[in-house]
Amino acid sequence: MPYITSRTEHSLEERLYASLWMLANPDCYRCVGNLFNMGKNTLHRIFLNFVQSIQALRQSYVRWPCDEKLQSIADEFHRKTGLTAVVGCLDGTHISVRAPDSKNNRASYINRKGYASIQLQAVCTSDLYFTDMCCGFPGSVHDSRVFRRSDLRSHLDANPLPPTVHLLADTAYPLSIDVMTPYRDDGGLTEEHKKFNTLDDAELENAQSAALVNDDCNQLEFEEPASSSAQDKRDSLAGIGI
Repeated sequence: MPYITSRTEHSLEERLYASLWMLANPDCYRCVGNLFNMGKNTLHRIFLNFVQSIQALRQSYVRWPCDEKLQSIADEFHRKTGLTAVVGCLDGTHISVRAPDSKNNRASYINRKGYASIQLQAVCTSDLYFTDMCCGFPGSVHDSRVFRRSDLRSHLDANPLPPTVHLLADTAYPLSIDVMTPYRDDGGLTEEHKKFNTLDDAELENAQSAALVNDDCNQLEFEEPASSSAQDKRDSLAGIGI
């Protein structure tokens, strides 16, 4: 596993600050190098080493909770939001990138906002801790397709959540037994359904306000019908007023 070492004359603090600046700003290597008195090649090596070190530590901090932990997460969600049985908020955001030069590949990276990006799918708790991340799909790919092809979906298929808990997501995702989404407003929603949607949206907006997730690219896509058990579960949650 790579670590930030002391092979250059630059201190650990300087290398850390320069790397964080690279992550937080769109500046070029030469510009950031001038700020920290580093050559472009030196900064590139330091930054690459920093990112590899963080990546190597990912599994120690971004981990899917065990069954015993799920209930405590759900209890904390309920205490903070009034939402019942929620163990995470699921959504996606777009990270701006330079599109490939190839015309065929370039088109797949252009999202509906008109800029090139890759998708970041994340799940976070009410404390805004990440429990799962999936990154790398081109920006034109719909949120629901990213989810279907993610390791998280494979994990949930092989290791289903307990039937008493679920993830919370917006209408870009298909309703399922382990992912609860708002009711689509076709003009016939009951007060219970509207209340459920209001609470669902409020918690997702709370996650979005922390710049963790958003719904930049919720373009229309064919959605498979939800199972009757998933619909019954959502109706039950809405019927008891959450």
